[in-house]
Amino acid sequence: MRVASLLICTFAVAGCSSMTDASLDGAEPALGIELSAVAGGTSAFGDSVRITIRNSADAPRYMQRCGTEPLLLLAEFVDGAWTDPVQNFACVAPVLPLAIELAARDSLTVVRFISIPGSLRFVGYASASADLANEQRTRSNSVTKR
Repeated sequence: MRVASLLICTFAVAGCSSMTDASLDGAEPALGIELSAVAGGTSAFGDSVRITIRNSADAPRYMQRCGTEPLLLLAEFVDGAWTDPVQNFACVAPVLPLAIELAARDSLTVVRFISIPGSLRFVGYASASADLANEQRTRSNSVTKR
């Protein structure tokens, strides 16, 4: 398993809080790409969430690039429904190639820091080809920051 470089993303400052794994609904894999979010500890940057991106397929899969890592968007559970996923941090201009390749049966882990309360999940887009044709949305399970 590879561990991607640490990327910090923060939101509006919230008071003391903690994160828990939530079960508003489950993860939704796409093309063998599975996202799994696990709540971590609290730091000066906010509460950490570890997102493991696993390729369970027997062939390579590709995801959009955001700097050196796969692009992961964030959705919030608000008023009984999930919001459309948004990019919540700035991406360093990508270097070619524009896709991140995840080898068959490989995985990588990305850490995000969250400082807004509520139930959240991460969304990515997977493709079977390096040109990112016919991408399909994959989403993580939800985590809740209190």
